[in-house]
Amino acid sequence: FEVWEDNNSSHYVKVLYWRDNESDLENITKFVVGCKGKDKCSFKMFKRRAQVFFPKEDVKKLCEEDRPFFT
Repeated sequence: FEVWEDNNSSHYVKVLYWRDNESDLENITKFVVGCKGKDKCSFKMFKRRAQVFFPKEDVKKLCEEDRPFFT
């Protein structure tokens, strides 16, 4: 992920994918739902879209717990 700022001080995100050591980074932002098939996505839209992946529990509490990585 890269966060950029345009000339209007608006922020946007680019989602980049690195397939392997022999490939260049690919901009896959256009595949993110809500980014309208563009090569950049407004930070506001990207954050809204990412909300579904945020932990439902308190992050600080989760980090303090000694839990196995795999269950």
